Amino acid sequence: MLRTWSCNNALAGYLGSPSSGFARILAQPVPASTDPNAAHQIVCAAAVTKPDDSGYEEISYRLKNRIKDKGYTNYRICTSDRPSKTDSPHIVPCTQAHKAETIGGYVIGKADGKYPGSKTVDKRALAKCVPLAKTYLGGARGDVIASANSTGKSGWQRGTTMTACFVEATKGTFTKPLKGMKNKPLSAYK
Repeated sequence: MLRTWSCNNALAGYLGSPSSGFARILAQPVPASTDPNAAHQIVCAAAVTKPDDSGYEEISYRLKNRIKDKGYTNYRICTSDRPSKTDSPHIVPCTQAHKAETIGGYVIGKADGKYPGSKTVDKRALAKCVPLAKTYLGGARGDVIASANSTGKSGWQRGTTMTACFVEATKGTFTKPLKGMKNKPLSAYK
């Protein structure tokens, strides 16, 4: 649990952005059985998932400061359903029509495995995600809203105390990133 939490917590600093959690770039602890110094250190590996979440991409570039230098939108995760309406939204490539896209994410809990309950988690998550969505979109909207999707009790018990922040269309779909859309109609992002 501590190893997973530590890697998730370190990822944002490694990628160069405090809100870079829940991108296609993931952090994983190197298994203690393969690390001869596991009793004294935690080693984390970072990898990029494929856009459809079917495995990992083979990359030939460094991930350090990748979000800071290249931006989040290239690594966002898109879903065919609304994260505010399901605990497990279906991930699709962002080139396909989708209803939501991640805009970042945060570690919102401690590594103690104590799940504070869904209402507390939702409150913490939205406190982070609503301002991030407003900045991402360039203002508040009614047809595209902020939402969050957090790991449940079992995730917290494994050390994954993160929340994904999304912007989601209340009606319709889109294929282009909504970053900076301001007052443009959603139809401009098809």
